[in-house]
Amino acid sequence: MDASLFYQTLCSPAKVYVILFGATLAFQVITGRAKSILNLLIAVIMGLIWALFLSFLCDRGFSMVSWFIALLPIIVIALRMTGNKKLANSLKMK
Repeated sequence: MDASLFYQTLCSPAKVYVILFGATLAFQVITGRAKSILNLLIAVIMGLIWALFLSFLCDRGFSMVSWFIALLPIIVIALRMTGNKKLANSLKMK
């Protein structure tokens, strides 16, 4: 399957997630935080599975849940940056 065709079939929350995930992977590679090629490959596979899950939620009518899940990391980071660590820790996935 062509990568652009795959991207076009995703719903908006999944597309946003793929863009944020790609930026995160690029940052890890550029800064040298990527531990190995195998770890990057596993991260890419898991990211694609997660994007498909978000798209699945959208297809089933749960687009608001999909948006929340896709943007949860940004919400947690924003709460931490504003000093609301107690609320951020309660939202953080374990």
